[in-house]
Amino acid sequence: MKKIYFLSGLPRSGSTVLAALLQQHPEMHTTATSGLLDMLVGTLKAWADSISQQSSTQDKAAQEKEIQRILKSICETKYADVDKPVILDKARGWASEVNMPTMYNVLGYKPKIIATVRNVEDCVASMVRVAKPDNLTEFLRTSDLVDHVKQSYQTLLGAHNFSQECIHYVEYEDLVSKPEEVLRGVEEFLELTPHTYDLNNIDASNLQEKDEEVWEVKGLHNVRKKLKKADTLSAEDTLEHMYRGFVQPRFWRGEQTSTLPVHQLDIMLSQGLMGNLDEAAKIGDELGFREPLNDRAAFNRGWYEIRRGNLLDGHKLIFRGRQESVFGNPPPKVPTPMWDGVSKGTILLNMEGGLGDQIHGAGMIRYMVKKGCDVIVACSGSLATLFRDIPGVRAVVQLEAAFGIVHDFWVPAMSAVLPLQLQYADVDGSAYITKPGKLVNRNYPPENKKFRIGLRWQGNPQFEHEQHRQFDPNLLFDAVKGTDAEFISLQRDEGSEHKPKWVKDVQLDHWEDTRTAVASCDLVVTSCTSVAHLSAAMGVKTWIVVPILPYYLWAKPGSKTEWYDSVTLFRQDAYGDWSGPFRKIKTQLESKLGVQHANSNRILDTSKEWRSETGLGLQA
Repeated sequence: MKKIYFLSGLPRSGSTVLAALLQQHPEMHTTATSGLLDMLVGTLKAWADSISQQSSTQDKAAQEKEIQRILKSICETKYADVDKPVILDKARGWASEVNMPTMYNVLGYKPKIIATVRNVEDCVASMVRVAKPDNLTEFLRTSDLVDHVKQSYQTLLGAHNFSQECIHYVEYEDLVSKPEEVLRGVEEFLELTPHTYDLNNIDASNLQEKDEEVWEVKGLHNVRKKLKKADTLSAEDTLEHMYRGFVQPRFWRGEQTSTLPVHQLDIMLSQGLMGNLDEAAKIGDELGFREPLNDRAAFNRGWYEIRRGNLLDGHKLIFRGRQESVFGNPPPKVPTPMWDGVSKGTILLNMEGGLGDQIHGAGMIRYMVKKGCDVIVACSGSLATLFRDIPGVRAVVQLEAAFGIVHDFWVPAMSAVLPLQLQYADVDGSAYITKPGKLVNRNYPPENKKFRIGLRWQGNPQFEHEQHRQFDPNLLFDAVKGTDAEFISLQRDEGSEHKPKWVKDVQLDHWEDTRTAVASCDLVVTSCTSVAHLSAAMGVKTWIVVPILPYYLWAKPGSKTEWYDSVTLFRQDAYGDWSGPFRKIKTQLESKLGVQHANSNRILDTSKEWRSETGLGLQA
């Protein structure tokens, strides 16, 4: 029986030229991508579907033998006319932790895979040189060819972790610089007799792939007659400022991490997270001069521009993060142009980000209304009722339905600052989400006149930076416990198990419940969550605890923010230490409200005094 082995690896890593050389061996038949793997996968699926539709009396073992026999016959039939004893079948998918054990069962021997490899950045750079894109940056961000390289890398990594002994790696650089040694290694792995190869007369005419038509790129598999390394630009020069984004560990050499030195952007990020904001800003400024086209760096520099008080300039830089998918959402699939900030008409305000981002984005509606526009809000369905009463809102639809809504322009909510040309001096911090006309929830009896504080201590655990804003809930509870006030929980789902008994549960089944609960509060104390934005947007006095490197909305220093008149920010003082903001919260609450069990008249008086100072009143 013929032996069938496999050729796989990374795109643009020399698989075609290796196959062309190996077919010179008298014992070896090599192929372009043969389609054998697709045949086997299709047959296996069809067989499985057939079995599921029958009440087969065969046991599982018998069924497995049957399909293995079928698949083996396909392999044998595929190469029945080949007169050489060894077949090297090419497909990227052979190197898969799923396919490898299947082929072991089908063939009856351990699969042997030749995998051609190359630095990922070199693979991508080679793609660029062949494709010659008009817009390099756009090609690197969106090309299916680039995705093909990334997916092939992950597939091969999975196979490597599954069974290294089944894979023999051939590095492209070795193939072109010391081919005799490489070919000898392949022969030993496949147990072939030694052969002398003609390196100056390589014929790959029968190995041309058909995928050039699919990719719409000619020359993907061209092979020179004579084996030599092409004199080309380095990968770093070819890929320009996006080079580092493609560098991956060479796991076939045992590398666990990238061999690149630490980039200034990484240092900037680490300095920021540690609270060394001035140092991080300095690094960001240097990056702006050295790598002006680096959009990820620009995005991070934007935060520091906002910190300096430059709202519009900061947002221009942050907007570039969309190119790297680190800010905002992909544009909605609508045929209309993005609003220019001047034209009148109906604007589709495309809400973005998490629920808190969307609530904050609703604050942009009033500026659009002042420009003479109507607004259609496209948002997460759960928030719809919060936005429908905002003046100027014509309709509220779910994000998925935006395409079918008639409108003239659209705006990404998290970047609405740009067409509106807002500076901090232009920001209106007044409330824009209405409170319920009457507190109908059974949890809020009208006779209760005690100062009420709503507590929220944890945000969405799925948020990618949740670990930086999350604190021990007991810090919050210890800071407010003993204050002469009534406490209710605004925590829903994750984190609610931490609630102490002296904090009352209230109805929070949907956002209208939350709005009612927030409206009943004289004060909301919360981490940086969607509830914080809702409370602030309703004009309820809101204290927000933020990390030392806060969300971009809170980047400007100080305890107050232009975005919400009712908000006070309690900032973390040192990385890893949350005691500072809660110490301040405790001090302020006790000084304004007093402590339980103290002189009741004094407490009542201070409570009234504080309400007078802050414009707060009891809610019925």
